[in-house]
Amino acid sequence: MNVQPQMPKRRSQQERKSEAENALLDAASELFAEQGIAATSLAQIGERAGYSRGLVNHHFGSKSVLVDRLTERAQYRSFEHMEGQVHKSGRETILAVVDDYVALRETQPKDIQSFLVMWGAAFPEQTPVTGFKEADLRSRANLERTIRQGQKDGSINKQRDPAATAVFILALMRGVAAQTLIAEEELNPKQVREQCRAFVEAALA
Repeated sequence: MNVQPQMPKRRSQQERKSEAENALLDAASELFAEQGIAATSLAQIGERAGYSRGLVNHHFGSKSVLVDRLTERAQYRSFEHMEGQVHKSGRETILAVVDDYVALRETQPKDIQSFLVMWGAAFPEQTPVTGFKEADLRSRANLERTIRQGQKDGSINKQRDPAATAVFILALMRGVAAQTLIAEEELNPKQVREQCRAFVEAALA
């Protein structure tokens, strides 16, 4: 019996659009990590992704919009990861999130470096990263909510201020990630992760 070969399924317009946008965002992330935001052009992003500059403009319109979209995607992935770290207590969840965040430098160096580049670019008043302030607010709110959960289940000291503790933990994660990029060869990743855990445990105790 002759078996007719199946024709490959045609992708929908939305699927093609999503694939192109993700490829452009991946390329932008790599280039930002390598050379910063200001030195990266739309033409370079399109070339790295295998598309034309015109397609970058078509999907995003400007570099600032692309950066905001990349920030949103990074935050979404971070939230997805944090939601996957649901443990028996709020304290255990916070410790797992901190440990995994610090470990991202080992498993996803380009992603974390690009994220830190965009974070740093959000400090000046004239910045292309207009959505990073809102992204940071969401990150702190997520941590604060987990801290309150820990206080409710008795695993976190109730005298700790949830908002201030969330600021401390987020600053610790970002700062340590930045240091591991700057002083990669001088630091022992295992010792850094253990010390971070010890500091956070002390903050929550």
